[in-house]
Amino acid sequence: VFSFTFLEFLNYKSKKIMPFMSVEKTTEQTNTAQNTSKKEINAKETYSYDVEMNNLMSIIINSMYSSKDYFLRELISNCSDACDKLNALRQDLREKGVNVDMQLKMSVTPTEDTITVSDNGIGMTKDDLVKFLGCVANSGTRKFREAVKNAKGPVDDLIGQFGLGFYASFLVADKVQVVTKYPTEDKQYMWTSSGLGHYTVEEVPVDMEHGTRVVLHIKESCREFVKKEKIKELIKKYSMFIGYPIVLRTLEEKEVDDDEDKVEVDPETGEKVKVNEDEEKVKVDVDEEKEKVDEEKTTTEEKQQDEKVEVDPETGEKINVNEKVTDEEEKIDIEKNTERTEKPAKAKKLVKEWKDELINKEKPLWSMNPKDVTKEMYTSFYKTISNDWDDYLAVKHSHLEGSVSFDVLLFALKRPRFNMFSEKGSKKHLIRLYCNSVLVTEDLELPDWLSCVVGVISSKDLPMNVSREFLQGENVKRLIKKTLRKKTIEMLKEMNKETYDQFYKEFSGAIKLAVRDDNEQQLESLLRFNTSKRENIGLDDYVKDMKEGQNKIYVITGTTKEEVVKSPFLEYFKDYEVIFMIDSMDEYLLQRFRAYKGNDVVKINQEGVDIPNAEVSKEMQDELKALKENIEKTLGDSVERVEFLNLGDKHMLVRSPKYSISPAMEKILAAQVAIDKSNMFMFPKGKKILQVNVTHPLTLKLNSVMSDATVFAKLLNLLFKVACLQCGYALDDPVGFADMVSDVLMSDRVEKVVEEEEVH
Repeated sequence: VFSFTFLEFLNYKSKKIMPFMSVEKTTEQTNTAQNTSKKEINAKETYSYDVEMNNLMSIIINSMYSSKDYFLRELISNCSDACDKLNALRQDLREKGVNVDMQLKMSVTPTEDTITVSDNGIGMTKDDLVKFLGCVANSGTRKFREAVKNAKGPVDDLIGQFGLGFYASFLVADKVQVVTKYPTEDKQYMWTSSGLGHYTVEEVPVDMEHGTRVVLHIKESCREFVKKEKIKELIKKYSMFIGYPIVLRTLEEKEVDDDEDKVEVDPETGEKVKVNEDEEKVKVDVDEEKEKVDEEKTTTEEKQQDEKVEVDPETGEKINVNEKVTDEEEKIDIEKNTERTEKPAKAKKLVKEWKDELINKEKPLWSMNPKDVTKEMYTSFYKTISNDWDDYLAVKHSHLEGSVSFDVLLFALKRPRFNMFSEKGSKKHLIRLYCNSVLVTEDLELPDWLSCVVGVISSKDLPMNVSREFLQGENVKRLIKKTLRKKTIEMLKEMNKETYDQFYKEFSGAIKLAVRDDNEQQLESLLRFNTSKRENIGLDDYVKDMKEGQNKIYVITGTTKEEVVKSPFLEYFKDYEVIFMIDSMDEYLLQRFRAYKGNDVVKINQEGVDIPNAEVSKEMQDELKALKENIEKTLGDSVERVEFLNLGDKHMLVRSPKYSISPAMEKILAAQVAIDKSNMFMFPKGKKILQVNVTHPLTLKLNSVMSDATVFAKLLNLLFKVACLQCGYALDDPVGFADMVSDVLMSDRVEKVVEEEEVH
């Protein structure tokens, strides 16, 4: 069904078609502002979509895209494809004198609630408009790709696949106009639709050599997009690395003098004319101006001749009689001259002018040969994608060929972002996935530890869903994660010692997270620790220098270096190199990090590690059996078991069971509970293993006061609490502990014990 409606265009400015009136008749003439000649314009033709457009619009607006922001990404991608198509025909078009220097332009007009997106690419014929914009899911780019591919031409840079991207315009617009011209045709057409089952196509006056201009009439509910800052933000986010210049045009106000005149040459008379604010032309009489200048010059010469000179009787100096005036007269004359020279301030007025800003200044470096990229180019690119003011620490630039080819460009940060581990989802990472230089996603669901790098992974042929927001297929997702992980590890291993030490100082937590989540030897080799013998060593160096017969990697956990250095356990392993694990992340690391190159990782302050030469005879164990039973009975649930050992000068040691939490972990959990009381149920206090030195005097005294249950309990609890403190445990009740110390010190029996201790 066709309905014939004609538009008369009376105003044609700034490359924009301004509809003036609409009447129904069989033929119509159109005037343009720049030309008074008349040109016949074909009737407006109305078409119906070849599918149920109302249902499609509902799907596009409500289901297909997760954000309205994608409308601009889709339109820019279409513009890029149009320029690519023109590039494919570059040689033929140059021979025909067609300009092939391409760019994309965006403009925002808040007063009219419109956004204009234009390119000087291939443009479309009338048939193209009907076939590709009138037929949903009929991609002109896809057909062009197939045609060029059959001719063995380059097609990798073409973005469009599904033929639906254009309709993302209706996410924000209730009316869309597409003005377009094909390079080799002399006619220009406009396609118009409100997305309600039909569209119109009409011929309009030619105002471009070739290309397409899309005008979006923005919905009332989407007016936040009719802002320069918003459009600029979307361009930078999604289309920053499109291969053609993207220029953002904004109409800005400028203050000028109200009487500022322009001089032009009248094309009809050839005379010079002034153009005032009302654009009226006034002749400039050059001869009259010249006569005024000559007259002023003559008057000045006559005045000089009338001047008389006489001698001052007091000073003897020659003076001009005309200058001989009183002070009062001189003052009046100065005031008059000042009034004459002070000109009134000129009136100002505001005029509007277009200002162009190039948005995409950075090149997609990932697609370039690393040999062609300078340090300055890497630095500029890094600051663009990371918003970091500082330089990067290291860079990894790779091209990978395979079933899916990738370009990878990664940068190691110098320091963590302040919210590196506090944000959720994609905000944690600054690794972006691009396809044909268009952002696909920032949410690659990467492991947390990769927050230590920023960069880009790009491919020219990725399986994506219709909205081009998500990847299709788990295999591709796994491949991307594997690639990023591998290239990050390679970058870290390629760093020299000084650079890696600097990196590890800032990102040790990220590496430990990586080992915990994926305890592979490649990642474990990146760990660095201080030990009882040296600083900042890797596990490879530790294993290489292990003592003969040693098959365990000894570690001790704590909250500070001072705590572990003074630990009573360290004394028993002074002949071995013991790794200090004093970072809060170390406790989480040890949950998965159990061995390295066949050597078990063991805590010397935990059950399962024998103290050298600490065994005691069975006879002595039997002699102290009653003491052992009384200790277990008195301490109750505080201990899992009691052991008698030869501990040298230490009277007691307190160890955590093999599958219980360490003293350092208890402190970490206690701190979390103090912040969030709801986590109290997650903080079970584990029982402890008490090791008693059978040869220590205090053990003998405990045995001697065993008959007095009260004194025995007071002394045992005090010694147990002191041992817990020495072994890294925190006190549950510091005030109660202080009272316990005072109470024991006041005991006569204990005083005698202390005196005997001093004698020994």
